[in-house]
Amino acid sequence: MFGFAKIGVERNWGVCVLVYLYIGVLGSWYVEILDHYVEKMDKSLETLEIYQMALSLSRISWEIYAAFDYMTKKAIWLQYIRSMDSIWANISEWYWRFHYLDSAKFYYNSRWSLFETKYRLRLMYDRKLVSEDAYKNIDSELNILWKKLNNFISAVKNKLKESATQ
Repeated sequence: MFGFAKIGVERNWGVCVLVYLYIGVLGSWYVEILDHYVEKMDKSLETLEIYQMALSLSRISWEIYAAFDYMTKKAIWLQYIRSMDSIWANISEWYWRFHYLDSAKFYYNSRWSLFETKYRLRLMYDRKLVSEDAYKNIDSELNILWKKLNNFISAVKNKLKESATQ
């Protein structure tokens, strides 16, 4: 229950000592928090498919962005890059949150950043700042990411409902 075996004494001995010291003060609430983070230690953020997809799209977009002059970058591309980076930044931000209500805002921020990215991509395509091939490729990847992100959010909500009923 305490997750001591999962932590590994050689790499997190201090955490084990803190758990031992605080267990009497904070009770089972602290153990639940610790188990939450220990579980996440075993799973790297980089293994999340939605994180990998968002980061990959951000890198592709940056390569296109780098080719433009300053005014074009400043006028249109900068907002696109910010919204694209915000997708994976929010994913990484909520990955380490413990409480669902705390992390929920980051789920939705990530999803709305994706929506804004799609809008800005379309705007750049209409203004002939992105080739048709690049537009279609990025847009199709964003659509896939949209579905995967929504599925991930639904799975987290369902897991929360299940744990609340137990």
